[in-house]
Amino acid sequence: MLYLIIFLTFSPLLLAQEPVVGLWVVRNTLTDSTRINAMLETAYQLGFTDLFVQVRGRGDAYYTSRWEPRAESLATDFDPLHYLLHHPLRKHFRIHAWVNVFYVWSQSTPPVSARHVVNQYPEWLERPANAVQPSSFRSMWKTFRNEEGLYLSPHVKAVQLHLLRIIQDIITHYNVDGIHLDYIRYGGSQFGFHPEGVRQFQSLFHLDPTQLQFSKTTRKTSQSVPYEVVLDRWARFLQARLTRFVWRVHQVVKKHNPTVILSAAVKPDVSLARWRYYQDWGRWLTEGLIDWALPMNYTADTRTFLYRINQMLQTLPPDKIIMGVSLFNQPATEALNKIVLVEQIPLKGVVLFSYNQIKNNAVIQELLKDHLTREYSHETGNSRPAGQ
Repeated sequence: MLYLIIFLTFSPLLLAQEPVVGLWVVRNTLTDSTRINAMLETAYQLGFTDLFVQVRGRGDAYYTSRWEPRAESLATDFDPLHYLLHHPLRKHFRIHAWVNVFYVWSQSTPPVSARHVVNQYPEWLERPANAVQPSSFRSMWKTFRNEEGLYLSPHVKAVQLHLLRIIQDIITHYNVDGIHLDYIRYGGSQFGFHPEGVRQFQSLFHLDPTQLQFSKTTRKTSQSVPYEVVLDRWARFLQARLTRFVWRVHQVVKKHNPTVILSAAVKPDVSLARWRYYQDWGRWLTEGLIDWALPMNYTADTRTFLYRINQMLQTLPPDKIIMGVSLFNQPATEALNKIVLVEQIPLKGVVLFSYNQIKNNAVIQELLKDHLTREYSHETGNSRPAGQ
């Protein structure tokens, strides 16, 4: 209750803004027109305003791409993003192209397509300290992956160019309302040690970050500079590299069309995001590099859920935060309770993960329909919601 008292001290003017009611749509819904039809109909009936549709999952494309292979699950003559954007129900939503940025592979067997970035440019992959370039995919999978899979390295200029081309390709050929960045981070504190990044850091600070030992209780290096100083400089260096790339994405998107919304799915603990994943999304938000932040506040525990929000609101603009609520790890009633709590806070809105949990669950659908259509009716008639 204390958290709500803190939240409600914000200006009531923020509460008057049109809220976002968002839904993350995972790529397995985009494999054919029947599934897309069902998703759009369900989203419309439940009163969603914004759809974050995953068009780049694991270094592949759920659209017609110049730069990457089609997703293996797609028919050769079907373009899911084009179909969705020309659907009669499209006018009721803002459509955001959801792009998994650095995360490119999650299976222990290599991609089928020779065009896939993992097959074409294995030297672009991020890695832990002192890892040498493997000679086979099997050894690369064992050495370079975190618990999720393989990531590209933000340090490599060719990686950044490749990703910027992908985003440019989407906004040039598809009339999307937004670009939504996911996995816009490093794979964890043990990653970031691509040789290019190490070289850049050494040239700036004359220190060797590969001597940092993150897994040991006793922190020490063989360098004369204290461990804490090296670690702090290394962390800030990684944050700056990632922030610089987000700035470049912002430049590409806004130069093409200033009204396109640039958003990012981010870690919900602001401090942990910054110091473990080097994702300084609070800075991105306050400096205007992104328009919206969507914290993935997926805990089932209500106290933790509210604590994280309170932590954000100490320093960040609430009208640019859309709170993520999970449907996969808690009962529908608990998820609805969290939606109600978010509605009492002057945030930009709420976004649910994901449609996969809604599509075959009548209980969730009935609860959401009863609540969302009552709280957020389609007052915009035949047109989708206004921009930002």
